[in-house]
Formats: sequence, structure tokens, C-alpha cells
Amino acid sequence: MSKLKVFVGSSSEAREHDVVIRKTLEEYGIEAISWSEIFHPGDFGLDSLIKISNEINGALIIATSDDATWYRGNEYFTPRDNILFEMGLFIKALGRNKTGFILLKNLSGSSPKIPTDLAGLNLITYDVSKPAKNELKILKWINNLKQQFQTKRYFDDSLHLLKENYHKIPDSWKDDIHDHILAPFRQMSIDALRGEFTLTSGQYYNSIISQLNKSNTDSVIRAINLLPVELWEKDEQQQKYAEQNFIAIKNGALIKRIFVCEDKQNSDIMQIINEQLEKGIKVKLLSPRAFAEFNSLEDCMIISHKNKITSYLTNQYLVFSPKLRGCRLNVNYNTSKELISIFERAWTIAKDPK
Repeated sequence: MSKLKVFVGSSSEAREHDVVIRKTLEEYGIEAISWSEIFHPGDFGLDSLIKISNEINGALIIATSDDATWYRGNEYFTPRDNILFEMGLFIKALGRNKTGFILLKNLSGSSPKIPTDLAGLNLITYDVSKPAKNELKILKWINNLKQQFQTKRYFDDSLHLLKENYHKIPDSWKDDIHDHILAPFRQMSIDALRGEFTLTSGQYYNSIISQLNKSNTDSVIRAINLLPVELWEKDEQQQKYAEQNFIAIKNGALIKRIFVCEDKQNSDIMQIINEQLEKGIKVKLLSPRAFAEFNSLEDCMIISHKNKITSYLTNQYLVFSPKLRGCRLNVNYNTSKELISIFERAWTIAKDPK
């Protein structure tokens, strides 16, 4: 893959920092393009910016405290208008994930005040007194940018491979290719546009264990359990999942689990529940009849990390089996948020274990 191209924009007052940032980009395999390279005497600046936006893979805009601005009786220092304009232009052309805004601290340690509409973007606070930390922040942005293009390149290559070679495939193969590749891919693509993905049992456990491993004091895990006792006791992957729950609790996560079962419990399920209670997991019981009133709930797990919510809904075999068939992963924020709302309603009527 050829080098990624990143435009670096700044006011003339930030020229020395522009040079350092471009040098950092070059050291990590990025072709850095300076604003001085695209603006030429007699050119219309906007045309030059639009032209370069179609030729680059990312943009870093350096904001400095250049101009004094009075706002509600207080004086603030803000970037030049042209810097904010460039930021908006590149966000529109490239997307906010490929556009970074570097906030350069002044000698007093203050960063330039930026419009509140820009909150949530890739903001990089740059302190000239801490070059090592600055480099790490730039490197993190570079790695995120590269990751986006690696994923896109793999996807594009796969589609290109099929398109370019389809005419070479014998006609006798095409029904099978349609049934086993194209039709499933089309359905998976439709599901993916809704934020839903089908996982095998192995993929499911790898994914939830990875998510739990990242849990901390900002994490809330909500789970509905419909699984048989045998799966908790005999399935190796389920046991690893249970252990990771306990580690997540140690890391400060909150775990709330509803077991769907009758009030009269057998000793095996109560042993599992008591172990989870002892480890700090909050557990409640819900009868099958009460659970049936919540049509949208299934055996599921919903993991919240700050502003991200991921939900897993397991697929079980129609006949009894101590194993899972797979899972549906949903990364759509609104869908998972609605699932949390339903879970909390079920939690309010569920009973504490006796």
C-alpha cells in the first residue's frame, strides 16, 4: 500500500510547530503536505483547498490562540477564522475520523477556545513543553487513520477480486457461489447496515471476553440468563466467560444479571447464583411467566462503556443442548439503549434470591 497523504494546516504563527508535526508524520510513514505547498501566488485559496482535499487521506489542522475575542464579558483567545474554515472544509471532505484538530497551548498553558460544535472531534492538546507526549498523541492519531484505510483496502480488494474474476468462473459453479457466498453476503450486508452481525459460538465468546477484559469503573454489564445449568457447569467457553465476569468486577465494573427461572430453585442453579453474588455480581430472579411479558428480551448481554453500548443476543438450539449455536451482535446505539430500558423495567419487578 502506498503512503497515506496528510495535509497539515496552520496559521503563520504556528509555522515552527507545523514543521515538527510534519516531521513526526514523515517518521511514521506518512507523506505530510504543508499548506505552503498548495498555495501559490495568484491562486484562489478555496480552489486550492478543495483540490487538495480530493488528493489526501487525512488532515491535521493546528489551532493557536491568535485573536482576542470577547464573549459574555470575558476575553478569550481563539484561532484565526481561516483555520476554523479549513477544519470545517476537511471534515466535510474526509469525515471527522480522518480530520484532527491540534490545540496548541500558549505560554500560560491555555488552549485556544473553539466553538462548542467542535466538541467530540479528534482534538489533540499539544503542549510544546512535553514533546514526548505530543509525539505519542500524533502517533495514536496516525494509527487510527491507518486502521481505517487497512479495513477499507481489505474490503475493496475482496470486492475487486470477485468482480474482476467472475467471468472466469465455470457456469456450473455459479449456483453454488450464489447460494453460499453472494446471497449470505447480501443478507449480512443488509444486517450490518442496521448494526447487526451474526457470530458463531466461538466468535461470540471471544468477543464478549474481550469486551469484559476492557471493563472498568465506567462499565455497566446487564445480562439475562436463560441458559441451562449444564452450560454453566460443563462448557469450557462459558466457564471462561464466568471467570472474566469476576475479573470485570475486580476492575470496578457493575454487573446486573437476571436469571429466568421458577421460585423453587434446584440446588445446582442456586449454587451458581450464590457464587456470583459472593463475587459481587448483582443477581435477581424472574419467573418465566413474568419474563414472557417482555417480548423484546432474550438471553442477552448489554455492555455499556461511557458513550458506547454493545448488545449480544444468543441463539440457542431448538432441542436441549449444553452449547450455544451462536449469537447476534448489535452495535447500534439506539437499539441497545432501548434494550437497556426494557431490561431495567424487568429488573424492577424481578425478585432478590432467597
